[in-house]
Amino acid sequence: MLLRQTTRRFTAAAAVDAQLRAVTARLPAAGAALRAQGFYVVDDAVPPALAHALRDEIAALHTADRLYPNATHVYAKGEAAPLLLEKTRIYETELLTVEAQYGHLQRWFENAALRTALNDALPTLRADRHMIKVQYNQGGGGCFPMHFDTYGDDGKCLTAVLYLNEVWQPGDGGEIVMYPFPYAPTIIAPTSGRLVLFSSQRMLHRVLPSAKPRFCLTTWMYRDASLNRAPPPVASTSGDAYVRMMAKLCASPFRAHLAKLFYADEWRASLEQSHAATPAFAAYLKSFDREMATIAAATAQMLANFAMKDTDGAVPATPAALLARIRADFQSGGIDRRDLVAWF
Repeated sequence: MLLRQTTRRFTAAAAVDAQLRAVTARLPAAGAALRAQGFYVVDDAVPPALAHALRDEIAALHTADRLYPNATHVYAKGEAAPLLLEKTRIYETELLTVEAQYGHLQRWFENAALRTALNDALPTLRADRHMIKVQYNQGGGGCFPMHFDTYGDDGKCLTAVLYLNEVWQPGDGGEIVMYPFPYAPTIIAPTSGRLVLFSSQRMLHRVLPSAKPRFCLTTWMYRDASLNRAPPPVASTSGDAYVRMMAKLCASPFRAHLAKLFYADEWRASLEQSHAATPAFAAYLKSFDREMATIAAATAQMLANFAMKDTDGAVPATPAALLARIRADFQSGGIDRRDLVAWF
């Protein structure tokens, strides 16, 4: 019995090592794309047999009650205590260690080849550790709301999601949507073996409702948190006051708040789709609405400040005018500038 278990572990490790060598050989091209747009997709990152083995081990963890319903404690302004927000149909766990019986997951966790290759492709990344999260979505509408994976304080810098769904077709749902604000969103299907890489700190994203069961394995890369706190460079511009303002906003923490205001209705709907209708969630929605009002007021003040230095009348006068201008200029091709956001 012990010999068979040892042999299975070595076989699993060899399969994972071989595939990570193969996929990392394809990652040098990822660096330019990640710098330019904040995300990159690698198709057929793992073959069907390895995807099946990883999926089976996640299913075994679920059967063994090792995956837990997704729930998050959040602090909401005006609430005396943290609110517990429960998502529906999502089961997952973060693995700091992996038992030997889950040989493929254990080796995926232990092998640092993916992190090393991404550091080589993105020299500014400087990731020095990683962890993995396994997830099972039951289907029937299970999804995630719009969010950033981190605001930087934990050192998380790059997210790598590996999809393990054996069969996927349009209509099954579960797509991940990238919102590289101020640029237009991109919808990415969760096909088997597809690896999606993106900026943990600066890429807004969500998972659409899934009609079918869905498995995925997420690897989070971490670095010294001081690197996340360093302000990104402001893109050089020679345009009018509006373009100069957008360059400064895209290099500012306020970009995340402006994205929330820009997508306020969709963001709110994604929250309602993702969470159980509990009293805590109802309180959170009220805090969300208050937050949108606060961001709108801050945006109005920001525009007034920029307008004081605007001699050509280019700065929009109201938040609504700014959002409309962003939609026309950056999401409909009015301005051909893809360099305003420093993703890493």
